[in-house]
Amino acid sequence: MKWRVRVNNMYFLRWEDGGLAPVFMINDSLGKLKEASVFGDYHMAKHVAGHVGGVVERVEEGLIE
Repeated sequence: MKWRVRVNNMYFLRWEDGGLAPVFMINDSLGKLKEASVFGDYHMAKHVAGHVGGVVERVEEGLIE
């Protein structure tokens, strides 16, 4: 299974500034969600979600848009 981290209507993209600043993207157009980080490990996704105040969402098989 694969996982994404969502905070309200934004998805986690990456860390910047040496891991101090999370960068998010908004899924506001077709295919945009492909840019969001996809985690292969639930525990890593949960760890990131804990740091950014988000929730972990499962990515449906074949739907890594």
